[in-house]
Amino acid sequence: MQNRFTITMDDGATETVNLTFLDQIKAEEKAHTDDWGDDPKSFRRNLYAMYWHLRHTGKTTLEFEAWAEHVVALDAETNEDPKAA
Repeated sequence: MQNRFTITMDDGATETVNLTFLDQIKAEEKAHTDDWGDDPKSFRRNLYAMYWHLRHTGKTTLEFEAWAEHVVALDAETNEDPKAA
């Protein structure tokens, strides 16, 4: 899983998120509690990790579904060195 994402909202605002282990743990807990399944690579779980990071850092006060309604793009930054390929 990538750890750095740029999220674009429908108003043009962007946020760059560096996911932490805690963000991923919170997403895992939410997936278990809400019965989202066990796939750690699921889109919903990863989106929730980004949301939780923004909520935890005070960058949104919206509930998850309301926030997700306004997301229009996600860009993952790769950690790979192009010279290594």
